Amino acid sequence: MLLASCNKDLQSDNNNGEDITMDNIRAENFDFSGTRNVTVNIGLPAEFSAHSNSTFSIYNGNPDQGGAMIAKFTADDNQRVQHTLVLPTVVDTLYINNSLMGWTKTPIIGNVVNHEYIQLGGEGADALEAQRSAMGKIGSNQELTSPSCL
Repeated sequence: MLLASCNKDLQSDNNNGEDITMDNIRAENFDFSGTRNVTVNIGLPAEFSAHSNSTFSIYNGNPDQGGAMIAKFTADDNQRVQHTLVLPTVVDTLYINNSLMGWTKTPIIGNVVNHEYIQLGGEGADALEAQRSAMGKIGSNQELTSPSCL
């Protein structure tokens, strides 16, 4: 049996030979928080403003894989939602379900989630079905993609 080890010099050239202690660690620029404020902006096409206000459910992960609903909002008269959520910093993607248009997976970019559902053609029920087909539905190991990411 062969064993090997090394004797690593723990002093760094970056600290000019000083020992690293809690007194000389500069923390004024370090964010110790485990959460962040994320602004969520969601909207439906103008054609849907005639519908009663729809709801948007926000999940911190894929619900089929243990993601939990973290917020639920009712759209305003223009079918828009804008809210700020406090989220763990490890959450980088939100799953959004709209009562009219279905599911989407949308990344958090720079503490903001912007998602505009798009109408892919047709009117009324045909448009809704086209959108749902294009976006997919969560389940059966399907992965969803936001139109803004295509």
